[in-house]
Amino acid sequence: MENDLIFRTWATEHGGVYVPISPASPPNPYLDNIDKNILPISPEKTLTLINPAYIMRQVQEVRTEQNAFHSRLTSTNAINPINAADTWEAKALNEFAQDHTLDEFIEITEFNHQAALRLIQPFYIEEGCLKCHAQQGYKIGDLRGGISSSIPLQTYNTIIYSQQRQLIPGYLTIWIVGLTGIACFIARLRILTADLRKKEIRNRVLVKAIPDVLIHYNKDGIILNAEIDKYFPIFQAIDQDIKAKDFINQNIEDLIPHEKFPKLKNAINKVITTGQMQLIEHQFTIGDKHYYIENRLILGGEDEVISIIRDVTEQKNFEARLEYLSFHDELTHLYNRNYFTNELERLTNSREYPISIIMADVNGLKTVNDTLGHPNGDKLLINCAQILKNSLRTSDILARVGGDEFIAILPKTSEKEGQEIIQRIKNNLQKHNEKNPYLPISLAIGIDTATDNSRSLADVYKNADNLMYEDKITNTKLI
Repeated sequence: MENDLIFRTWATEHGGVYVPISPASPPNPYLDNIDKNILPISPEKTLTLINPAYIMRQVQEVRTEQNAFHSRLTSTNAINPINAADTWEAKALNEFAQDHTLDEFIEITEFNHQAALRLIQPFYIEEGCLKCHAQQGYKIGDLRGGISSSIPLQTYNTIIYSQQRQLIPGYLTIWIVGLTGIACFIARLRILTADLRKKEIRNRVLVKAIPDVLIHYNKDGIILNAEIDKYFPIFQAIDQDIKAKDFINQNIEDLIPHEKFPKLKNAINKVITTGQMQLIEHQFTIGDKHYYIENRLILGGEDEVISIIRDVTEQKNFEARLEYLSFHDELTHLYNRNYFTNELERLTNSREYPISIIMADVNGLKTVNDTLGHPNGDKLLINCAQILKNSLRTSDILARVGGDEFIAILPKTSEKEGQEIIQRIKNNLQKHNEKNPYLPISLAIGIDTATDNSRSLADVYKNADNLMYEDKITNTKLI
């Protein structure tokens, strides 16, 4: 239609065209009022004027013969009755007359007894139009008529139906593939669901098998869920039938000692704000026994925390035992060589001078072990340790540094004061032996003193050891 409008505009600007008179282009009787409507140019040839409307009608007739597309110029005030508007076109032209802003009117309606898509666009009087239509009283800008086009839908419907039939196998293929995919997805989903159920069951079994307590609570400490092991040591100590449901909807603050809640609350807030695990420890005393609890807090959801609570009492006791044994003798509970070495180093540059060191060695321990047995040998060592401890002051440091060797560091002790302590040891030994003649104790003793740090305490210790060996050789009597 756009080409028709362009073609009409061109013909209007030229005032029409002259063509040879022929059966296809006879003189237009509706142009008799126009001067030079017929123009002889030679005895053999005469031309006739074809105005824009005549040109458009001929072009549109040729187009209609070639395809089903029908197009024509039409008007409610046509000079040629063949161009008179039909009912639908008249309705559309009336719409254009009432509203000059409309540039087209389109509708699906009946045309030539079949459904068609109809379109009409208006055209208005231009300067070139007045050559033929001035006699009708038109002025420039008046609505003259329109170009009407009609396209039967049957042909297009046939094409559409044909294309749809061609698409059916493709749609069926997609449908079958889709159903197959859905079936595979459902089967896979069932397998995954079954696997998830198995994993969930396995995880629940593992959780129940772990001797830990799991508590799930929100940021305010309200317990949302709990996994409780009735064999948890603290629960056994309380001697109550503890169940998980007893904890639900309770505030953890009401279940633990009041002074321990701030530490727990702070850890909960850190987990929620940072997302990082927090580890805290608690100590509880039930009866005469101390319990140590390790609480690992992890993020369990939005503003929610999961506590994994484990009893670490045995571990703590073991660690304490290891720490104790690292500086103590297991048999006599005196300090050991490690502690003695550390103290000797510490006192080297201290203000504890004069410092005396006593070295003592049990005489005949091997004989006791061989003849009376190691239990009696151990008893002899324990008794000896007790005598030495009772003979020293609280500020003195006593250690067992070998199988039968004891050493005492005496801070702020002169050699004279050290000799007095040795005499006290001998007196206490004599009293013990009088009460225990069946297992008497004999000691070889040496002592040396450093008056200040100009002399190494290691040398003092070595000299005291040498003096002890001299005493062992020269004095074989029971002390």
